[in-house]
Amino acid sequence: MIIYQMKKIREIIRDNYLKDSSVTIVLVGKDTWKRKHIDWEIYSSLYDGVKNKRNGLIGVLLPTYPDYDPIKNTYNPYTIPPRLYDNIRIGYAKIYTWNSFIANAEQYIHEAYLRKIDYKDYKTDLSRPRFKQNRSGNRWW
Repeated sequence: MIIYQMKKIREIIRDNYLKDSSVTIVLVGKDTWKRKHIDWEIYSSLYDGVKNKRNGLIGVLLPTYPDYDPIKNTYNPYTIPPRLYDNIRIGYAKIYTWNSFIANAEQYIHEAYLRKIDYKDYKTDLSRPRFKQNRSGNRWW
């Protein structure tokens, strides 16, 4: 019953809320990585179904995100959503700071759209098990 409910929620996310979108932007704050619905939305965005095709994917570190080092221009990859991390690692998704995204939003969204339509060069990673519940702790790894 629980698996059916999870599947139904994912279908609703994809079919009702993402159906007309081409790029998904994940706003990353302190606890974003912990949320099962964020994981489901990223999964649904990347799933290449018959009815709805995959979306491009962008992560944006909010100004309140605590693990960004502006001097080194680095962030803690284990405090962003794991599925976002997987797809950044393989080159399908990109992550930006808030200020960089605001200054270049149109360009970054267009680039994500181009990665979405270029199936030959850009694959997605959906191998990670989907969250069954919200997580806790300071990081996922």
